[in-house]
Amino acid sequence: MGKKRRQSDHWWRAHQSISGMSSSRGAGWGTTDTRFGWGSYSRYSGSDYGSQYDSGSSRIYIGEAGQPRQQVAYNPVSVVCIEDRMVVTVQRDFFGNGKLVKASDLSLGPQPCNPDPSSTDETNVVFSVGLQECGNTPQMGTELLMYSTFVTYNPSLTTNLPITRTSDVVIHIKCYYPRYSNVSSKAIQPTWVPFISTATYEEKLNFSLHLMNGDWDGPSPSIVFEVGEPLNIEASVNTDNHAPMKILVDRCVATPYNDTTQGPSYDIIAYNGCLIDGKQEDSSSAFRVPRPQPNKIQFAVDAFKFADVDSSMIFITCFLRAVPADTVPDATNKACSYRKTSNSWVDIDGSSSICNCCELASCDQTSSARRLGLNGGSRHHWKRKATSSK
Repeated sequence: MGKKRRQSDHWWRAHQSISGMSSSRGAGWGTTDTRFGWGSYSRYSGSDYGSQYDSGSSRIYIGEAGQPRQQVAYNPVSVVCIEDRMVVTVQRDFFGNGKLVKASDLSLGPQPCNPDPSSTDETNVVFSVGLQECGNTPQMGTELLMYSTFVTYNPSLTTNLPITRTSDVVIHIKCYYPRYSNVSSKAIQPTWVPFISTATYEEKLNFSLHLMNGDWDGPSPSIVFEVGEPLNIEASVNTDNHAPMKILVDRCVATPYNDTTQGPSYDIIAYNGCLIDGKQEDSSSAFRVPRPQPNKIQFAVDAFKFADVDSSMIFITCFLRAVPADTVPDATNKACSYRKTSNSWVDIDGSSSICNCCELASCDQTSSARRLGLNGGSRHHWKRKATSSK
C-alpha cells in the first residue's frame, strides 16, 4: 500500500576510506556530497556532531514488509585528519569505470590548492595541507572544533566537440577535533594520554511503514478492508546507536497499480506533512495525537478504492524523513491534520500556525534533507485490497 523512503547510511570512522559515493556510471555526480574524517563520516552534512537530516523513500505493500536493498558503495576519496593538517587522497579512477582523471583537474579548497606532486602517482592524487590553508574554514562547536573544505573535480575539455562524458563534482570534507586537544602547529605536550585511535562501527538508518491493528499495539492481521474502514498506519525510524531522531511524513500518494506512473493517483498527505485527505467530507483521516515516540508517527486513513479502475488493490507510496529530535516544527517539519469541528488545521508537535500553508496548498519545500525517493533507493512494499461493503 505504500512506498517507503530510501534508508540513509551513517558511518563513524577514523582514518578510513569514505563510503557511500554514487554509481560509477555517473548517477548522482554533479551534486554535492560530504565526507567526514577523524572520527565521523555522514551522508548528510552540517552539524558539529555529524548528526543531520536524513530521508528515504519506501515502497510498501500493506501487510508485507520487504527488506531494503543496499546500494554498492564506491570509495574514491579518503581523508586523514592529523594534528595540524589534513591529508586527502583521491583515486584517479574517480568514477570507478577504469578511466583515470587528470591530477590537474583536481583541486582542494575555496582558494584552490594543487595536489602534492611528490605524493601523487599513477593511481592516487594526494593533497597534504595545513588545516587553515586553501581557504579552509574553522567552526567552533560546544565540544568539537571542525575544519571544512572540499575537493573539486573540474574536467578540462580535450577536444573541440560540444559534448563531455563527465561532469563537475564537489566533495565536501570535514575534520573534527576535540576542543580540549591542541591542534596548532606549535603543539604542547599533554599530561594525559594522547588520543591515538577511535572506535569504528557502521550504522544504517532503517525506515519502516506498518499497517497496525485497531489497538495500535501490533500489526494488522489482514490486508483486506471494507471501503470506509480505517487503515491504521505507523511510520518509524530505527534510532539504535544514533542520536535521537524524529520522523516526518512529507507525502503519501495512492495509486491503483504497483507502477506509480500508471493510472490515476490520489494524494493522502502532501505539502510536507499536510494530511489533506482528512478535509474530504466523507473522511476522518488524521494523525494520531500524541506521538508514541519521537521516532514514530501514526495516522489513520479511511479506506477507499479508485472509481472506474478494474483493480481492488491500492498501493500507497510514502516519503519519510528523519530530523534531529529537537528540531523546531515549522512549515517544512510538521504533521498537520484538519479538524472539522473548528474548520482549522492543527499540528501534533508544535504551533498550529505552521499549518496555515496547508490551506493555501503551498508550503515551502526547501529542506536540508537529501530527497532520494524520486530517484531510487531502498524500498519496502505494502499492498491493500479494498472491498465494497454490501
